[in-house]
Amino acid sequence: MQEYGWRNTLISASIPGFILAPIVWFTLRDTRAGLADGAPVETGATPSFLKTARELMAIRTLPPLILAASLNALLTMGFISWAPAFMERTHGMPANEAGLQMGGALFFGSAIGHTVGGPLADFLGRRDMRWYVWMLMISGALATGIGWMILTGSADRVFPLYGLNMLIGGLSAAPLMAVVAGLVPSRSRATAIAVLMVSIQVIGLGGGPVLVGWLSDMLRPIYGEDSLGMAMRWALLVGIPSTFLAWIASRSCRTDFAAAGGWNGAAIIHAPH
Repeated sequence: MQEYGWRNTLISASIPGFILAPIVWFTLRDTRAGLADGAPVETGATPSFLKTARELMAIRTLPPLILAASLNALLTMGFISWAPAFMERTHGMPANEAGLQMGGALFFGSAIGHTVGGPLADFLGRRDMRWYVWMLMISGALATGIGWMILTGSADRVFPLYGLNMLIGGLSAAPLMAVVAGLVPSRSRATAIAVLMVSIQVIGLGGGPVLVGWLSDMLRPIYGEDSLGMAMRWALLVGIPSTFLAWIASRSCRTDFAAAGGWNGAAIIHAPH
């Protein structure tokens, strides 16, 4: 990006997509709903997307869970996308050097978090399946605290903390997908995951960088070059509603999970309230 600019970099990054798209189109086939659960083939007309979406939103756990995940993504992407500019303006580090260190921190943090998250949730979830939601709640709260440490600490701590933040965020990714799939009927799982991912993409990946950039522009007349750091501090407030929404989702998730049959109709362990 340092040599060719961000536009050409993004164009180059899209090339693998043009290669993979026809491979996916011609080789992957949809499996029928409920096949992995041993469910019988459903007959009759397939419900429309709008009808399915209304049914999904009627599940008490699902709306706050999706919104909590989206706000977590907003906070994460707001911090990640502006990290090189923050290091350049606040700590005087060249953007290309900051981008290289940032890439390494995010790679290792994400790889560890996404690998460990599923087994950890299964281990904790044997006692109480709410851990699948609590991990999202805890990651949102910790991301807020670590974000404050990134903004107020020394330059040598920034990238290890970014890696730690990505690791903690990665821990909740697999449990989130699993619990969303278990909360809905088998015929609606693909739609539920699609709604989740679209919300994360639009609110999180789309809104995070825009929110921080807009706040930075608004604060620039007051704080000058420090406006970006102040904007990122204000963005930390997103962690409050995300944590609260995940807690709300945890209150009803066991009941909704049991009503939907969970994964393959598995029994839910009801720990004492």
